[in-house]
Amino acid sequence: MLVWGVALGSHVPEWKALQSELKQVGKACSARLVAVISTGNVLWCASRTDFDVVDPLADAFYLAVIAPQRQRLKRGERIDIVRRDADDICFARTYAGIYVLVVWISRFVDENSPDELRSVDENAVRAEMQRALPRIEALTISLPPPDPEPAEGVGKARA
Repeated sequence: MLVWGVALGSHVPEWKALQSELKQVGKACSARLVAVISTGNVLWCASRTDFDVVDPLADAFYLAVIAPQRQRLKRGERIDIVRRDADDICFARTYAGIYVLVVWISRFVDENSPDELRSVDENAVRAEMQRALPRIEALTISLPPPDPEPAEGVGKARA
């Protein structure tokens, strides 16, 4: 997965504001990670910056959910799903045609002990995503390209 390039990071006010909004969504949903991924496999921003956790989750989600639907997404179809895997419940929703907001919530009360499953209010998570989406969309669109000369994906779509 292509992660934000040199042009993006905490020194870019829009990126910092986007990360702050993603953190707020994460806090409201008790999520372990919230991220913006593009249909071109670019991780634009995440609520966390520990790439050893963020990148594998984002990449696995891209390969399992976004990549198989990439052609349909290019034609304007949308993703609005809840996906359960062994460790997480993932909520995902497309916006602005090429971006996906993804919220990962651990299925377990204690991530180190898989004995007790967490109760997740899907309607509350969806409502929080809906509340935050206009600001997340505005901030995402205001970000500079991650690479001066993007070859594909978001950068090409934005050019």
